[in-house]
Amino acid sequence: MQVSVIISYYKNLPALELLLLGLGKQSVLPMEVILAEDDNTPATAAFLKECEVLCPFPIVHLFQEVNDGFRKNEMLNRAVKAAKSNLVAFLDGDCIPHKHWLKNCIEHTQPKHPVFGRRVMVSPKLTTKMYASKNLKDLNFCSYVFSGSKRIKYSLYLPFTPIKPRGGMWGCNWAVYKEDLEA
Repeated sequence: MQVSVIISYYKNLPALELLLLGLGKQSVLPMEVILAEDDNTPATAAFLKECEVLCPFPIVHLFQEVNDGFRKNEMLNRAVKAAKSNLVAFLDGDCIPHKHWLKNCIEHTQPKHPVFGRRVMVSPKLTTKMYASKNLKDLNFCSYVFSGSKRIKYSLYLPFTPIKPRGGMWGCNWAVYKEDLEA
């Protein structure tokens, strides 16, 4: 099964660069990545032009024609309409996915039952280091613990542990069938 990844994005190119690196290292690559920019920044367009040759997936860039203020949800709705796959996965522009994130989205998303993930809150110290190095090698349990990151328990990947439904959902990391979302 193929997946369209939709990224909600606003003015953080260093984070976007790391996110795209993370998507490029997925065990299952996305069919496409749709960047839903809640702005119209020439720097973003120029950056994405450079990424075209480096990314192993096509990137569709949607943006506000005129900056009318906060329009995140409007941009996400446009991105859903543009998605070519029936399974859509959402990430915030500052979330770097685990290498099996898309594989897990495919395996666990069911019709009428979206899935969502948690996130590790990487410390400012580790974030600054990663922005400078443009490298994902520092995303590991030890660097989380020793840098003062938060929600470290969510960094443990245990593929043999069944996923249990729980209440609540965070919008930064989730997947759903497009037809269910549109309904």
